Amino acid sequence: MHNLSDNTFKKASQDELIFICHNMPRGMVSMIQARTGATRSEVLYQLRNGAKIQKTEIIRAAREILFVVTGLSYEKEKQRQ
Repeated sequence: MHNLSDNTFKKASQDELIFICHNMPRGMVSMIQARTGATRSEVLYQLRNGAKIQKTEIIRAAREILFVVTGLSYEKEKQRQ
């Protein structure tokens, strides 16, 4: 489970980015944009292309919004397998 007050950042693996993109609900990109101030293309680039230099605020927002809206967490799913 994600601790929303935790300021540490763990770089997202390619598998985690695929998990986020596969499970993100409709409108999640807009929610990330509103939260971070990033453009739609920046958000999609970070999530879909697995940028080498990850923007922490976009990845953190994606993880948190996915968890709050769907209850899914990559860490929980990885432990389950």
